[in-house]
Amino acid sequence: MARSKKLLSSILTFLAFIIIILDTKTAILGVNEGLQLCIQTVIPALFPFFILSAMLNSRLIGKSIGIFRPICKLCKIPYGSESLLLLGFLAGYPVGAQLITQAYVQGSISEKTAKRMLGFCNNAGPAFLFGMLAPCFENPAAAWVLWGIQIGSALCVGWILSTDADVSCKLKAIPNITLPQALQTAIKNLATVCGWIIVFRIILVFCQRWFLWLFPSDINVLFSGLLELSNGCVQLRELTKPGLQFVLASFLLSFGGLCVCMQTYSATSTLGLGYYFPGKILQALLSVTMSLVLQSWLFTKEEQFYVPLFLLFLSVIPVVFAAIFFRRKKVVAIRRGMLYNSGSFL
Repeated sequence: MARSKKLLSSILTFLAFIIIILDTKTAILGVNEGLQLCIQTVIPALFPFFILSAMLNSRLIGKSIGIFRPICKLCKIPYGSESLLLLGFLAGYPVGAQLITQAYVQGSISEKTAKRMLGFCNNAGPAFLFGMLAPCFENPAAAWVLWGIQIGSALCVGWILSTDADVSCKLKAIPNITLPQALQTAIKNLATVCGWIIVFRIILVFCQRWFLWLFPSDINVLFSGLLELSNGCVQLRELTKPGLQFVLASFLLSFGGLCVCMQTYSATSTLGLGYYFPGKILQALLSVTMSLVLQSWLFTKEEQFYVPLFLLFLSVIPVVFAAIFFRRKKVVAIRRGMLYNSGSFL
């Protein structure tokens, strides 16, 4: 199996090498567009948040946050791991996955708990939401609603994926970092993010040259976002209907895209992806459903995006089945307990 994977990887790498040789101009165009996106949009929007995020992480890791205890109980994560959940909402992709992996390597949480937390504790942060996505909407409340949808859908996924978990844990605190140290960390993380953006921009330019020109703009935006989140969100401005922009943004934010998946995998190499993909798919479906309902609060009827009711129903069915599947053992255990107790009275 390992040998076949290595062979396949070698073949794909060789094909990519040949494609770039035969069409160097397209590859150069992809690099130029990726660099332009990073310099003009990504770095100005994210750099200040990355510095503050690095300082915030060092001050919250290992701290017990009592107000989050009910949420820990809802999502069945150990008491003491509240900071992992909070930073998963504040720090942005893939910091949540990095912190979970770090806690697992240190022995603070079990492998089972860590893999399950990857499904809902790794999300887009306010830096991306308000730095890059908010300018796409004329209504400033749209970014706040999208953040609320993302948090709400993630907590729902945490409840769906909940199983028996560690009762409590003790995360190891780290020393507070200074502003110069935060600056170095921000530069390193931002360089990694920009590197992945450029790589996927090259792939996207080749796809646009080969076949994407056959499809309408909304399909292009969706495909771009599924490849790389920043590219997809920037292209949201090409859509004329604010409701469609809002629904697509909600979907892309929650799913993250292939680029975020690669960043997550590189951060969790010792742990694997665990429930990352099931969690992201469920979260994206829930987010689409919530955004279709809440768009009426933000936009006029002419601006809203409507889908047939049965399609909305179809987006809920996988979530219901997932909830039944992941929680079925708990239900069976309760039933067995009741039968045993009833028998003991006889």
